[in-house]
Amino acid sequence: MAYTSLSVAFIQVLKVLLPAITLAAGMVAGVDHLTVPLAVSVTLITAGTGYAALLESQTGHFSSIGLAQFLLSAVCEASRTVLVQLLLGQMEYNAVEALLYLSPCTGSLLAVGALLWEWDGLTAPDGGFDKVCQKPSLYLLAAAGGFLVNLTTFWAIKATSGLTFKVLGCVKNSFVVWAGVLLGDVISRQQLCGYGVSLAGFILYSHAKVSLSSIKYD
Repeated sequence: MAYTSLSVAFIQVLKVLLPAITLAAGMVAGVDHLTVPLAVSVTLITAGTGYAALLESQTGHFSSIGLAQFLLSAVCEASRTVLVQLLLGQMEYNAVEALLYLSPCTGSLLAVGALLWEWDGLTAPDGGFDKVCQKPSLYLLAAAGGFLVNLTTFWAIKATSGLTFKVLGCVKNSFVVWAGVLLGDVISRQQLCGYGVSLAGFILYSHAKVSLSSIKYD
């Protein structure tokens, strides 16, 4: 819903808050523990990427309702990521088992939402159901792609952590920008500085996680 009232550029600015929100949720759940290097690294990643994206949102329109909607979705996403980490870690489910238990609940909630808000559009002439019947293979391919995205996401969270997964999302955006520069995209010096700060934060974050792992195993 936030996409209907906020510009895409401004939403990208807000998305860099996800690592910080995920860190807070992980601390509440007891799966993450705050250390000075960890706090500094997450702050650098958030601030650097946020500053670079903010320069792109100068022409975007602002909506307090849209902001509230996004922040609510961010809290829900961070909570989901931490709960998945608990399922895959402390409860020792594998990725397929976690999907098996979560998918029916997710599908049911989506079905209820579709019935409440999209039923007329689905049943109208040339509506949603008709479009699915016209190109079923395309929708099956999209569904298979969605399954693979969820499966690989669970694998990544199990192999690392929910916070690392969110941090990598921010760093991915930074690498996309740097790749665009190499391919000839015009990027301002301020944006490059912002993304450079986020990369420095990621290096510090990686060092902090390696140090924590070494202490744990020692």
